[in-house]
Amino acid sequence: MSIQIKYAYRRHNTWTYRRTYPQHLRDILGSSLKQSLKTSEAKLARKRVAELNTKFTDIVQEAESHAAQNDTPSQSRQIGVAVPRYHRARLLGQRPVAELAARYLTEASERLRPGSFKSVRFALELLTSHTGEAQARDLSQALGREVLGYISKLSPNVRKYSAARGASLSDLAALSEENEATILRPQTQARIWGQLQHFLDWCVQSGELEANPWEGLTVKAKPEVNPHGVLTDAQVVLLLSRQDWVLHNILLFCLLTGLRSGEACGLLAEDVVSKGNLGRFIRVAPNDIRQLKSKA
Repeated sequence: MSIQIKYAYRRHNTWTYRRTYPQHLRDILGSSLKQSLKTSEAKLARKRVAELNTKFTDIVQEAESHAAQNDTPSQSRQIGVAVPRYHRARLLGQRPVAELAARYLTEASERLRPGSFKSVRFALELLTSHTGEAQARDLSQALGREVLGYISKLSPNVRKYSAARGASLSDLAALSEENEATILRPQTQARIWGQLQHFLDWCVQSGELEANPWEGLTVKAKPEVNPHGVLTDAQVVLLLSRQDWVLHNILLFCLLTGLRSGEACGLLAEDVVSKGNLGRFIRVAPNDIRQLKSKA
């Protein structure tokens, strides 16, 4: 026995709502209200039909008031009743990785500074170039180890090659091995991998995944401690003795205060505070000229 729902019919295993407007209102509303209910279940279809019947009544009542006023041309009349939109149900992890990455980057662009966002975008571009067409539920441990292996083969300059434009993660790894003997430092690899982990944690929080499938995977290489070399006294004397009209004052100021170049160049007059016989103090804080490297 076929299931019958008033004002609805099933075609291609999907229920569709259709109800005809009164004859005298068709110049305002058209012939009928027709909308897919986006479901094959009769119980859910009945519920959505009841919602649309309520909206249908509201639309007819407002159209009746427009017709009674008869003060505007029918072509410009608008009915201020919103008809609900229904979406097909999705299984957990069914959305494509590329779609989720685009949503994540949109949110990240609103909360991160440009430099930090650029780093996150690069990490997500590496992921989507390799798994963009896959669904989130396809991100298995084996695929995670594969992605991590390719990241460990990338060279620092791989993005500068013309052949790298539009290349996938596996192609970038092969290009790096062909052209350079150096690879990304373990700290950089860990940063990229950490950003991918943050993305997967976001997928869990957004209800797209039940758990982070790559949670147990980490970069095996140990961090390399390689601090920046300090200028020798002879090099400092050489720089200051040049008396460069652009750089001399800022070089001397950084030497005496220990400020970074970005911090020094972004100082305002009110950031130099006099404390009497205690001397002058520099207040380093974000302002309209520049942001600090970190909150610390």
